[in-house]
Amino acid sequence: MLRTTAIALMLTATFAAAEADPGLLFHASLDDTLDAWSLGGEGTPDHMLGPEPEFAPGRFGSALLCGHTLPIVHYPTEGNVLPESGTVSLWVCPQNWDGTDANFHSFFESGGQDSGTGWLVLYKYYQNSWLLLRYAVGNSQVGMAKASAADWQPGEWHHLAATWSRDAMRIYVDGELAAEAPEPHVFPELAETFKLGDDGWHLPHEGARTLLDEVRIYAYPLDAERIGELAGRWRLSVARAPEQGRWLAKVQLGAREVTGTRLQIVPRDGGEALVSTDATIGDGVAVAELDVADLPPGEYTVTAQILGEGNAVIGDATTPMRRLEQQTLVLESQHIRVSFDG
Repeated sequence: MLRTTAIALMLTATFAAAEADPGLLFHASLDDTLDAWSLGGEGTPDHMLGPEPEFAPGRFGSALLCGHTLPIVHYPTEGNVLPESGTVSLWVCPQNWDGTDANFHSFFESGGQDSGTGWLVLYKYYQNSWLLLRYAVGNSQVGMAKASAADWQPGEWHHLAATWSRDAMRIYVDGELAAEAPEPHVFPELAETFKLGDDGWHLPHEGARTLLDEVRIYAYPLDAERIGELAGRWRLSVARAPEQGRWLAKVQLGAREVTGTRLQIVPRDGGEALVSTDATIGDGVAVAELDVADLPPGEYTVTAQILGEGNAVIGDATTPMRRLEQQTLVLESQHIRVSFDG
């Protein structure tokens, strides 16, 4: 009864916390620090295995450098992870291994095979390029969702999200639902701590280097739209305006707090921005008008950078656009000017 009441109070508090997005319990930005924001005030690491932490340029800001012989960071479970339901969201970038690597890579874990509690772990299996979300007690009552990392390459960032509840266990890769457990299982208790890093267990990749960034833990399973936002899948659409030489850009921002949105037009094959402007934000949408009157005909990419606190980039979106030459159509001796390029 006391535990049920505590969970109910915690869930209520998550909706009331102004500095957190809905349901957020724990957020480790890993921007040159291991200290995390925690709704329950438990954001300081409980302990760490390995040497002093190293940080490198991350998906956003800095990221923690992980791997065999590098830090494994333990945080308190109480107040940060609910055994009955939740979501863990994180960014991972293998530096010197790919999805076919024949070693374990555990990114998030609470408990273990012999812990006597629930064992909740998100990891890459040493065979078959599998990405697994496993929730079990030892080797019994196993709930497992099985996705694939076969196309992962060194230096590429990937977003992983794992959700668990009595109804479902799911893995999302780069914002897309990738796997669901045939038989979900949850348990009333997890270990006292959970750990973040790249743990190879008994079969590590010697010398592995992995970047871990933006770890978030929520009190309940997030829906697909919210996970897509965390994965940077902001929806950008661009249309030609009625006024010649103008494009209208719209970015659907979703629920995450956004302080600004910057739009640019660059050549399709790369190069410096040719047009740049800031959007106006209102009602979850960023809108901007792009002046393309001086752009020569050609293929372009419109990019949107979504900014958060401190003007840090928290997401991006792109869409292709084409600027065509203006053409004149002759019909029955009357000249009709038709603009195809916007």
